[in-house]
Amino acid sequence: MSAGAIRVFEATLRVLERGGPSALTMDNVAAEAGVTATAIYRHFANKEELQKSLIRDRYNLFLEYLTAADQAGSARATLISTFDRFLDFSIEHPHAYELLFVTPHGISIDR
Repeated sequence: MSAGAIRVFEATLRVLERGGPSALTMDNVAAEAGVTATAIYRHFANKEELQKSLIRDRYNLFLEYLTAADQAGSARATLISTFDRFLDFSIEHPHAYELLFVTPHGISIDR
């Protein structure tokens, strides 16, 4: 990612964290990044491409939470630990949880 794309992407993360998925408009992202809405298109072809990047990033964060679950115990203990990590993610990143699991976006990503 170019420096400009990183700037826009980080602004997108801040908009999500502050306002949730419904706040993810190109105008809000542009204002947060300090650019015009049309300037975003230099780095992302369209809103869907920006959303795919965001969803992929938050999904990878979610996977980090799940893979941090304790795998050393019994199957039951592993399952409980995994559920605990899922809950931790939802509490610590409520808007990312909403984006991934609640708000329909119709976007599929390749990992």
